Amino acid sequence: MTAAFNRLFSTYPQFATADFNEVVGAYFDAVEPYETQDVLVAVKNFLSGSAPGHNPAFAPSAPLVGAESRRVMNQRLDSEARQRKRALPAPDIVHTPEERARVSAMVEDLKRRTAEQMRTEDAAADLRMRDLSARTNARFFPDQDPMAMKRRLGFAAGDPEGDRDVA
Repeated sequence: MTAAFNRLFSTYPQFATADFNEVVGAYFDAVEPYETQDVLVAVKNFLSGSAPGHNPAFAPSAPLVGAESRRVMNQRLDSEARQRKRALPAPDIVHTPEERARVSAMVEDLKRRTAEQMRTEDAAADLRMRDLSARTNARFFPDQDPMAMKRRLGFAAGDPEGDRDVA
């Protein structure tokens, strides 16, 4: 932390004349309740100018460094709490060998039934059903295009000469 404070103070000329040990002592008192990692991030925020509410033209006061350390600590703790909430706890269900055998049998049965449905005879029957559906749709849902209607009905409604003029 001393090196971080030294870097911070070296960027401000007013600290060149001050007694460094006395000044650093006040800053250490301000950040005493916080962890080193939080203080280092707070000092970095001041150096980069991203600490909210601070004018980078002036050196931050010891209480301001303490407040920024507290803000960084709260952000870190919130992030850690969110990470803990996302992690799912290990299941506390212990499966017996009988349960595992029963589930394995169900899976094997599902595989067998799926394989039976996918056989070529079933695939051919499926193609026959698709063909029947296509023919049914063609019969009950014919093409509604005006030219298809004219071919199917033998006449057309409307004004073909007028349609040419519009186009």
